[in-house]
Amino acid sequence: MQAISTLLCLWFASALGLASEFERLNTEAQQGIVPAQCLLGKAYLYGEGTPQNFSKAVHWFRKAAASSDQTAQLLMAKCFDSGHGVPKSELHYVGILRKLSMEGDLTAQHLLGLRLTTHALQRSWETNSIPIKIEAYKWLSLASAVDQSVDKDRELIRLRMSSQSTALGQRQAENFKPVRAKPLLFTDDWRMILDATISGDSKKQPK
Repeated sequence: MQAISTLLCLWFASALGLASEFERLNTEAQQGIVPAQCLLGKAYLYGEGTPQNFSKAVHWFRKAAASSDQTAQLLMAKCFDSGHGVPKSELHYVGILRKLSMEGDLTAQHLLGLRLTTHALQRSWETNSIPIKIEAYKWLSLASAVDQSVDKDRELIRLRMSSQSTALGQRQAENFKPVRAKPLLFTDDWRMILDATISGDSKKQPK
């Protein structure tokens, strides 16, 4: 009985701590402090210190993303992938990941490489899957240069590429230079306002 009482006290103290942290984040977010806006969005997304609310999570991610907060932009991408608080959209998910990848975000590069690999494998019999494979290989090569655990993901796409395509993907990775970070903005109907560079750099590719 004493053990149960102790556990209840610990749980109550933890809940009070989360609630107090939430109130602090809410105050700072309202004041326009960008990291607090991102963290407040996460609190709403996961229900930490407050009831879970996807719409409010996206509201704060959107504000932080407009100030070029990369974590908020990545979380916005995940919301579009899951459909939490926004319409589920593959176009938005890949578009945001490509933007962040071109800015040098390693997590986005890994996630984009994985998603492009999935797209390429689903269309592996089509000639137009070749540019997708090359781009996937490029992003996974960049991510694996820092995190060797990504190598297994890169190997998955490499086994389905010609040596010429692999060499081109590797060359693109070696020549990659991050672009300057830009804000991520949305219209009221969730159309993204992105720089033209998110269209990718794979043009005419070899077979």
